[in-house]
Parts: sequence; structure tokens; C-alpha cells
Amino acid sequence: MVNDSASGGMGRGGHLRKALGMMDILAREGLRNRAYCLVLTDNCLLFLNERVCDESVPGAFGFTPIHTREHSHPKDEEDAQLTENRASLVIPYERLRRVTISKGFSSVTMRWGYKLDLEYLDPSNRSKRLVAIIVRPDSLADSGRESKAAHGDFMRAYAVESEGLLRRSLGGIEGITFESSL
Repeated sequence: MVNDSASGGMGRGGHLRKALGMMDILAREGLRNRAYCLVLTDNCLLFLNERVCDESVPGAFGFTPIHTREHSHPKDEEDAQLTENRASLVIPYERLRRVTISKGFSSVTMRWGYKLDLEYLDPSNRSKRLVAIIVRPDSLADSGRESKAAHGDFMRAYAVESEGLLRRSLGGIEGITFESSL
């Protein structure tokens, strides 16, 4: 998914003009889950691979295993260098065909959540699909201290905010079908 042939047509070394927002997502690559920071720019979607580490923290009944995410959220001055990274996936907006945000069961997390489904064309004009789950920025390090209702409300609010970011960044671009069932 993140090799050079999947760069979506924007050559390595291409220039990003302006980052409009960021979302945290998890996607399946082979048998492993991959954490990404999805950077929404004015001309493409940029998926930056983030490292997830397993740690153990002391708890009331012994040690608890948790996942911590090393965020690679870029700063504005790094935008021009982001496409140089071979671990990133770049999808120019002119290659996007369909964007869907919906609530459903995720094979990535094996839970109900908010899914992002992207259909796009690769450089050889073959149709590709990327399905990811929208995760809140701290959900990998969540220790379960909040109620399920509070967690659900927070996730819905984050999914609605993410949908707004996508709508603003894709606004006015023809040829993209945007569907949402939030």
C-alpha cells in the first residue's frame, strides 16, 4: 500500500502547497494494522506512517499492556518534503473517485467505529481501495477510564469533525463522490 507505485500519480518530490488539517486513522496492510496521520492538503491526501509501540504500565491489578503511538504530525515548513518519504502514500485529488464515511464494524479494530473508505486510481489507472477506521488521537493509549457512552460521544464528535475537514478540503473538486451516513 505504501510503496512507490502506489503514490497515486504525484511524483516523489512533488510540492504540497498548504496543509488544511489532519486525522488519525488505522488501516489494514496484509495481516498487520498500520497507524497513519492523514494530512489533508489543498491538492492531495497524504498518509504518513506512524509507529505504534507496545508498552506495559503499572495498574491496580498488575501491569497493563497498552499501545502508544509516535505521532508524526508535520509542521508547515515540512510540507514540501513530505512526498520524499517512501513510507508515505500520496493520493492526488484528481485520482480520487469516491470518499465514504460511515459507521460500521471494522476488521481493523474488530469493533464498531467510524470508517473511511477511499476509492482512487493508481498511476496505471487501476482502481484501488483503502478502508480505514477513524481513531481519536489518543485511543491507542486509552486506558479505559471513561464510560462507553462518553467514549461513543467523543468518537462521534471526532468523526463529524473529520468529515467536515474532508468536505472543506475536497470542496469544489469535480469527479469525486462524497457520501456520509453519520
